[in-house]
Amino acid sequence: MPPHLLSITSNDLGDNQIVTAKPSPSIPSQRAVIASPGAFDGLRLVAALAVLFTHSYAQLGRGQLEPLTRFTNGSTDFSELGLITFFAISGNLVTQSWFRDPSIWRFFMRRSLRIIPGLAFVIFLSFAMIGPLFADSDLKRPGVPT
Repeated sequence: MPPHLLSITSNDLGDNQIVTAKPSPSIPSQRAVIASPGAFDGLRLVAALAVLFTHSYAQLGRGQLEPLTRFTNGSTDFSELGLITFFAISGNLVTQSWFRDPSIWRFFMRRSLRIIPGLAFVIFLSFAMIGPLFADSDLKRPGVPT
């Protein structure tokens, strides 16, 4: 830690002098410089919306009309920038999680508890709601007379 961030006190005990250095209370700690996971939420939302924005053009069959695609002559689009931004932030947050507690077991448990509920919901939604909408009700089953 740089010397100007330290508060130095001294106790004179005869021939032995004790010097104690500790962080100054008036200066924010180095740990405060690391952004909290919530600080990235807004930027991650913008990145995800950029992907949805580009996909809306593609769904309408007008992918080449997306503004950034036109501006860059097809070199890039908002979804590419959004994905790069989203994955960079997510990678940073996962790495910070590992550094806070580098136990492989607890790390995978935390990641699993974060990912599996959403995955289970999407699988349920796919089978229970979306599947029947697109399934053919007159399916021919082998061995079942019609």
